[in-house]
Amino acid sequence: MEINGEPAENRFQEMLEDLKNEMCTPEAEAASKERLDKFLEKEREDRLVRSNDIANVPKRFHTVRFSDHPEEFTEKARQLCLDKNSDRILLLFGSVGRGKTTLLCSAIHERAYEGLNGSLYYSMLNLEMDLRRCRNFAHEDDERKFINELSEIPFLCIDEVGACLDRREEAYFLRRVLCQRYDNQLPTWIATNLSPSSFKALLCNIDLEGKTQEERKEICDRLDKENVVLNRIKSVVIPLRMVGESYRSVADNGSTI
Repeated sequence: MEINGEPAENRFQEMLEDLKNEMCTPEAEAASKERLDKFLEKEREDRLVRSNDIANVPKRFHTVRFSDHPEEFTEKARQLCLDKNSDRILLLFGSVGRGKTTLLCSAIHERAYEGLNGSLYYSMLNLEMDLRRCRNFAHEDDERKFINELSEIPFLCIDEVGACLDRREEAYFLRRVLCQRYDNQLPTWIATNLSPSSFKALLCNIDLEGKTQEERKEICDRLDKENVVLNRIKSVVIPLRMVGESYRSVADNGSTI
């Protein structure tokens, strides 16, 4: 078939090109880009919202982001949590109310926003409870399975280290998880109210009670060299001390606590 003596296929192709050129005006291109950006932003926000349940984020921290932190922490933490090849252990030290939990949850949200799956938040108290449940009410292999699952999660945050009453059990559990994650070359973020020396003592099940500052330092230096777990951690750890006043305000409700 011909149109004005020209093959219809050629004319049809020309009409398509004219239509394409007409649609690709700068205005149409800008409008198309704006629609795409809005769509992608909604996808990111939806992933962020879904991550709260998937990653076990506490309700109080469902909306926290890195923008809630001082700039000195934000960029370093953001780069670290988005590094797909990271095997680092980030240790957050600081007293209560300094923003450690907020930073952990912000990292989980940032990863979800950027499309990185496989984050999990756990408080040490809940980990201890789940470990006891494995031992008391389930098959004997469930404890090993539970530890193995934690050791394969792409991004694991463990909060409130040092809060358990049974320090020996806590240390045993933490050592197993950290060693396996070290071997698997996976990142782990840990938050604790303990001092660095007390954290080392906990991990190695050493009692520093009644020791002088000099004795504590001597013991910790020896542990760094001789303890297998600490020696491994030291090769990949990034310590970050969070100082300043507590972010939490005290309720004026007449409480005498």
